[in-house]
Amino acid sequence: MKRLFTYLMTHDTGFAPNPFHGTLTLATCKPGIRRTKGRLGNDDWVAGFASQQLVDQSRANGAEIKLYGLIYLMQVGQVMPFDQYFDAPEFQIKKPPYEINKLQNLAADFGDNIYSRNEAGDPKWWPNGNHDISFTPDDTTDLYP
Repeated sequence: MKRLFTYLMTHDTGFAPNPFHGTLTLATCKPGIRRTKGRLGNDDWVAGFASQQLVDQSRANGAEIKLYGLIYLMQVGQVMPFDQYFDAPEFQIKKPPYEINKLQNLAADFGDNIYSRNEAGDPKWWPNGNHDISFTPDDTTDLYP
């Protein structure tokens, strides 16, 4: 059965969701969706709406968006564990560089492929210019086994 998961976006930098390189991915920042009963599955839908924080940030940057306006809607095509995502050849392009210039190459700088597993099977964060190690617990809580 197809389901719809919704949330209020507080940021829209291109990191999560990540719209670059021909595939919209949501690999970080959404532990609430991962904790949902039954978990996110293929053919489910995810919608992100503008929070007041995002409206205010956008306005400060010269863009007007509506409070609770739809920012994106995606249908899930594939769900995979983060370590499989990290190793998949087609998603290597979504690994961001350590040092970034957010105004020069958004597609390269905002890759969301930043977690693998260490030898013990625990989440391993890879240094990047978007998301520091302090986000690891939220990003990797209740991830698919």
